[in-house]
This record gives sequence, structure tokens and C-alpha cells, in this order.
Amino acid sequence: MYNKVEILLFTHEAKDSVTLNDIKLSKEIDKIFKKRIIMRHTSIITSSVREGRISHNVSLYLQNYLTENKLATTEIIDLKAYNFPHLALL
Repeated sequence: MYNKVEILLFTHEAKDSVTLNDIKLSKEIDKIFKKRIIMRHTSIITSSVREGRISHNVSLYLQNYLTENKLATTEIIDLKAYNFPHLALL
């Protein structure tokens, strides 16, 4: 049996910091993981590839939170590492 939890984070306004909303979200995630004892591994996707991106810091915070609280093992999938081309609107 597999469990899937999808969480979307949008951090465009955070100015390179973890906000109170991020902390609130991590507490809600904590509740989910405590209910689902069999969930052992979580992949966190950092989807922004832009220079000066902020979302990666939130991914690192979430990874640290899950690991420190022994809620799950984690990995970060960073799309910037794949060198996708930047698409500009013409």
C-alpha cells in the first residue's frame, strides 16, 4: 500500500526567509505524518530554476524539520541541477 501526500509551497513574497506560514504548514505536515506511520520517505521538489530563487530555502527548512522530528527520510529534487533551459515569453 502506498500513501501520497502532495504539498505545494509558494514563497515569492518571503524575501529569502522562512515565514510564519511556513512554520504553520510544517506543523500541519507533522500531523499528517504522525497519522501515517508507514510513510518513511518524502521527496521534496524545488521547482524554481531562477537566479535568486527563494523556494529552495523553504525546501531545505522542510527537509530539516522532517528529519529532526524523525517524521521521514527525505531527499530534495532540485530542478536547477538539471540545467533546464529558461523559457522566455515572446
